[in-house]
Amino acid sequence: MAYKTHDIETDVYYKNASVYKAQQFFKYFVLYLLLILQGLIVLLPFYIMILTSVKSAQAFQGSAGSFKWFVPFGEAFENIKYNYANAYSRINFGRSMLNTILVAFIGTIGTVITTVLA
Repeated sequence: MAYKTHDIETDVYYKNASVYKAQQFFKYFVLYLLLILQGLIVLLPFYIMILTSVKSAQAFQGSAGSFKWFVPFGEAFENIKYNYANAYSRINFGRSMLNTILVAFIGTIGTVITTVLA
C-alpha cells in the first residue's frame, strides 16, 4: 500500500492557513493597540490629578498656559509632604468619612429596594 505524499507548497489549505494566521495576527494587533490606547486615555485624568497634587502652589498657578508632564522626584516628594498634610489638616476627615459611608449605605439600600420591587 503506497502512502500519498502531501506537497505543502501546492496545497490550497496551507496557503489559506498562512493568510488566515496573518489576518488573525493583524486583527489582534489592531485590537490590542486600540485597547492599550483606550486604557491610556482612561488613565490620563488620574495621572494629571496626581501630577497636579504634587506640584507646589507656584508651579500649579504658573502652569495655566503650559503643562509639564513630569515633576522632578525630589520636588514632588517635598510637595507631597506639604500638600497632603495641609489638605488633611484643613478638612474634618471623620465627618467626611461618615458622609461617604452614609451616601454609600443609602444608595445601596435604595438600589436593593428598587431592584426587589422590579
